[in-house]
Amino acid sequence: MNYGRRLIDGITMYRVVIYALLTIAFAALTLSVAGVLAVAPLALVLSFLVITTGALLTHILMVYITQAASNIESSLITALILFLIVTPVQELHSLFVVMGLGAAAVGLKYVVRYRYRHIFNPVALVLVLASFFSYYGAEWWVGSRYLFPVVLLAALVVVAKTRRWELFLTYIISSSIFVVIAFWGTTLIMSETLIRHFISWPTIFLAAFMLTEPLSLPGTKRLQYVYALIVAALSSIPFSIGSLYGTPELALLAANFMTFVIERPERLRLTFKNKREVGKDTVEYIFATESVQQHKPGQYLEWTLPHSKPDKRGIRRYFTITSAPGRSEVSLAVRHSVKPSTWKQTLSSLSPGAFLYATQRAGDFTLRPNAKHHVWIAGGIGVTPFVSMLRQAEAIQQPIQATLFYCNKTEADIAFKELCDRADAVGVTVIHILQKPDAPLSIHEVGYITADMVKKYVPEWQHATFYISGPPSLVGAYKKLVRKMGVSARRIVIDYFPGLA
Repeated sequence: MNYGRRLIDGITMYRVVIYALLTIAFAALTLSVAGVLAVAPLALVLSFLVITTGALLTHILMVYITQAASNIESSLITALILFLIVTPVQELHSLFVVMGLGAAAVGLKYVVRYRYRHIFNPVALVLVLASFFSYYGAEWWVGSRYLFPVVLLAALVVVAKTRRWELFLTYIISSSIFVVIAFWGTTLIMSETLIRHFISWPTIFLAAFMLTEPLSLPGTKRLQYVYALIVAALSSIPFSIGSLYGTPELALLAANFMTFVIERPERLRLTFKNKREVGKDTVEYIFATESVQQHKPGQYLEWTLPHSKPDKRGIRRYFTITSAPGRSEVSLAVRHSVKPSTWKQTLSSLSPGAFLYATQRAGDFTLRPNAKHHVWIAGGIGVTPFVSMLRQAEAIQQPIQATLFYCNKTEADIAFKELCDRADAVGVTVIHILQKPDAPLSIHEVGYITADMVKKYVPEWQHATFYISGPPSLVGAYKKLVRKMGVSARRIVIDYFPGLA
């Protein structure tokens, strides 16, 4: 299990999705050649080639026209999802149609958007438009009982990478409930209906590969649950309004529109200002924005930094915002390793005035307003959410009743030490947990956090809310520790820092 987790975390989210989709496509071709899947092998191969060609050529053209940041992996994912949904064809005129669908799906990303960010899931949008104009319909042939084992395995890998288990399970469970409601009292056998709902309908595929599409997904878990319920209801309960019928793609568009109306997501154009060292091998990068930022301390952004010959980690990375809200700038902190990724190398070589883009401001790792006391546990660079919280408290001069347990190997590894040293001015007590203490600190412990240590520094721990941020291994270990102490799950907030997400 740990090996699998490390393997997944060593690959970017986009590439995990691409590999998963290619695995499904290869399985489909294998089953087709074996005569198991009722689709001609030639139709599969030709449809795959023309859809991906149309999508990637359009991507290159739109990047050239709009001068937008290029992420060809995103366009390839769009093409692969579309390929697994539309009916495979081999007739010449039909091939031109599906090539047009691939081109349109990518092109609509650049046309139907708001503040540099697309509003709708591009595959769902092009399928609804094609159906409306009677050009082509979605067959969702990926929802086959023969492909189900491969689709399920690929879906679980993707959800494990994106850590969208709550969203995934919310959709799976609620769609099952809606199916029972819709067909209750009919002549259908309910158990067989539910089985078909999973193995002969694209339920799993939709939940893992389309529902979790990051750029059209709400930024908070509460809205994500609502989002999943809307898609589940509209995709599981049969309905028609005139010539409009309930379909998975229409359900996604309805949920996308809800997200747009409520959140008005935007894509930030950032101008690099300067950088400063905040710890050993740790640098904070500051960017000017075109407007005042109103994020919640603890939230993150997806940062896009195009560069030549990117390594397997790609051109997009997730990093927590370290700056306080209410300013016309945002910042992130990066720990540079001996062999940094090409993304970090490019970041470190930026000159003032250089541009990059950020999207998907999201995250629920924020202060719970009704908590009597906050216990923060951070490991290494995982301290960044708390940096934003501390800076916000300083900016508005509003104390936080919190205790920060900050884990590092040595004192030299402590990031934002100056901020930690003055944290008591805003009501935050900082306890440094060092494995190899090389100098006396005002308050520090040696080794690892224990239950006795928490009780020693936080007498009111039984009524506190715990926040844990850092590498997955640290988060998992300390979440287990806190649960063993008797703290309920609803008073534990976690923020993984996989690094390559």
